[in-house]
Amino acid sequence: MNSRRFSSAALSVALGLSVAAAPTSASAATACVGHAYGVPGLSGGPNWTTGSPPQLKTGLDDPRWAGSTRLYLPESTSPTTEANVRLLVESGNILVANYQITGDPAATSGDTIWFGIGSGTTYFLYELSLGNSIPTTATNAVGTTNAVITAWTSTNGTTWNGALLPVSWLSVVNYWVGGSTDPYTWGVSLKFDLANVGGGATNLFTAAFIDSGLGSAWVSEWPPNAVVANTTTPSINFDETAIDASKWGPITLGTYASPCSDGIALGITQIGASPAPDNIINTSSAGSSHADNVFFAHPSLNGAGITTNGIKAKFRLANWGSTIADPNAGWTTILSDIQSNASGQIDAPGCAAALNNVCGTPLDFSTQDPHQCMLVELSAGSAPPPQLHFAQSSVYRNLDFDTASVLKRQAEISVKGLAPLPNTTVRDTYLYVQTINMPGPSDEAHLLPHEAMRRAVEVAKNPPARPQPRQPDPGEGGKIAARPPAAPKGKAAALEQPPFPLDPDLAKDALEHLESAWPTYLVHVYHDTGRFIVSRGQKYKLLEPQVPFGYFVDHSGPYFGFDHTIEGMNGAQLEALGPNFYRLVVPNNGVAKIVSTITALEKPLGKKECCPSPPIKVEIKPTCHCSTLPVSDNSLLATSLGLAGVACTVLVTRRRRRNRK
Repeated sequence: MNSRRFSSAALSVALGLSVAAAPTSASAATACVGHAYGVPGLSGGPNWTTGSPPQLKTGLDDPRWAGSTRLYLPESTSPTTEANVRLLVESGNILVANYQITGDPAATSGDTIWFGIGSGTTYFLYELSLGNSIPTTATNAVGTTNAVITAWTSTNGTTWNGALLPVSWLSVVNYWVGGSTDPYTWGVSLKFDLANVGGGATNLFTAAFIDSGLGSAWVSEWPPNAVVANTTTPSINFDETAIDASKWGPITLGTYASPCSDGIALGITQIGASPAPDNIINTSSAGSSHADNVFFAHPSLNGAGITTNGIKAKFRLANWGSTIADPNAGWTTILSDIQSNASGQIDAPGCAAALNNVCGTPLDFSTQDPHQCMLVELSAGSAPPPQLHFAQSSVYRNLDFDTASVLKRQAEISVKGLAPLPNTTVRDTYLYVQTINMPGPSDEAHLLPHEAMRRAVEVAKNPPARPQPRQPDPGEGGKIAARPPAAPKGKAAALEQPPFPLDPDLAKDALEHLESAWPTYLVHVYHDTGRFIVSRGQKYKLLEPQVPFGYFVDHSGPYFGFDHTIEGMNGAQLEALGPNFYRLVVPNNGVAKIVSTITALEKPLGKKECCPSPPIKVEIKPTCHCSTLPVSDNSLLATSLGLAGVACTVLVTRRRRRNRK
């Protein structure tokens, strides 16, 4: 018996979005903005400017972001790409927004955020570029003294009038620059008084213009295509004249009594194949059969009342690496219309996989990558409940867990599904390698925080409950109960009472929990659109994000930093353009392969080899004592997700047993 692997990250995720079971357009989704509940010991919303600790938290990791609505930019790909915006409404009807830019090689003067909000005949638009005096090291809560800011107002959402600075309708605007342990490259936070739009905004626009610093740029925006639509226009101007409020996304505001509907959420650790480890597809070897693969999707139902046939799933596979952000490009469907069981979970019937097929679908692993990405898409089943809402309806596993000392993995960069560019047979793609918690080579010994890593996996698999309506307790004469009852009795009361504090773990999504503890290696991928974009008078080559991929890396014992390289395979042209930023040439509608090598260094940077390979007849003195680190037992991986170290052990064991026969 042999094995095939796949791994994990979320696609089309928009926490807090309440969308139809089968939406016809991503732009039709309505974002419900969560209310600031606070966490135990810290009330209200995030505070990065006033007071003193512990109420003052100058970093972006303030736990009071718990319960926030998160918009992933661009919405059409995954939360590992490019940018996301957290939104809350705090006391005083103040909208709090935080932009985190994750897919940017470096903070540069051209990096810009846009914020637009409006209601009826009143619209506000705000642009902030980082400017030329950006801190070169990680920093918290930098003011806007050196930023370049422009603002406008409008009565119709299309004709914009310049506003005098500083504007009264925004407050405490600050930006951040991330470091080697932060999941973001830079970020911006701001507050907007909703009284300026009559107390309840109806339309929102958020965007990040990301300048690579090397003559190219891409735009991440919500809603999708609000400014940069998929057109053949050779050049696009990204300024206020291109912004039309009729293309902004509708939003609603949650309250203490009526929090945003959670919806069904399919997380990054909730799909796979059993038996464990769940990132392994068991395949048959010659002369044997193996039919115990049970592909599963176990979403968080969040009280949705899903039972038999309430929802269904489609399972697809693709070669490991990056595809364009289109589920119909490069993916092979292996199972369709798998209905939920009585518990609302989806477990496909056990099916066989071999070297030339999976579940009866032809897939020739003699020519395809044995490492596969998995995409699972949820939709309404044959007997859905009356009200069906998805917070996360699609997830792909494209982030793997693996072990070092030396980790060497191939990946395929695909532009299949894109119309060929004119007058050329190739298309340029660009790769940005982002590393988190991976210090460089040094003389300082490190140990990985395995307990924190294990806990991060558990929280990612079992996220805490989000806000629930406060209910009166009939047994206490209608008083508010001491805690939210599991099954409310009587008629709910819409009481605006102080809320129950939330679990601080809600401030991070599953990916951020993993990134906070694990050494993380992410490859962000973009392709050349053949067009240009102009921002603040500068012309850039317009790129478009693809699906990213990467690895969470484990290591047992001390290490002295990480080293990593990336190379083209089979003649693929890979050119370094800057630190961790590369250009890869790919044939039109084709693929190119690269190989990443990650090494956990087990000797200090300045320490020389104790026992070099001796020349002939040279005696090694007994005073020289060389030893190696103990072999990892992969205990962390074995007890968390069934990860790569376990996969390697299984493969080696199975092969040895087969060879002994």
